[in-house]
Amino acid sequence: MTGITLGLLSPLHGLFATEAYGETRLGTLMGVQQVVASVSGAAGPWIAGLTFDLVGSYSLVLIASALLQLGGIGFLIAQRRARATGGRS
Repeated sequence: MTGITLGLLSPLHGLFATEAYGETRLGTLMGVQQVVASVSGAAGPWIAGLTFDLVGSYSLVLIASALLQLGGIGFLIAQRRARATGGRS
């Protein structure tokens, strides 16, 4: 399952990025996205471990992860609506 997921992720990521950002400056925007994802991916486990050490439970880590995921979904929905309306509120 992991192989299938990672195999599909690469082409779908490019297609979604083109849909979300358009073709103008796509490389720059995807580069910035990759930097943010890399820094977050590197810092996330460290911060989760530090939080576990401070609190003694994974509850706070899991709640924060769920809230961040919901926030990401909210941003994607807002971006899609803005694109559909041409940027008008």
